[in-house]
Amino acid sequence: MQFLIAIFLIGWIIHLLSKITRLSKPSKKDGVENLVECAVCKTYVSSQEAIVSRGRVFCSQHCLQKGH
Repeated sequence: MQFLIAIFLIGWIIHLLSKITRLSKPSKKDGVENLVECAVCKTYVSSQEAIVSRGRVFCSQHCLQKGH
């Protein structure tokens, strides 16, 4: 009987630990990128890849040259 109780407790602890690790993983929302609109061609580009010049946002060097 004690063996069954020990097995149950170990299983319960493993269940709780797996639940905690699932909650601590970053959600898919954390991976969502912020998009900004190019001032020239109006396409959307990741804010990390965008070129910002004089307060305006551009998607490429080509649009940057056209916009100035």
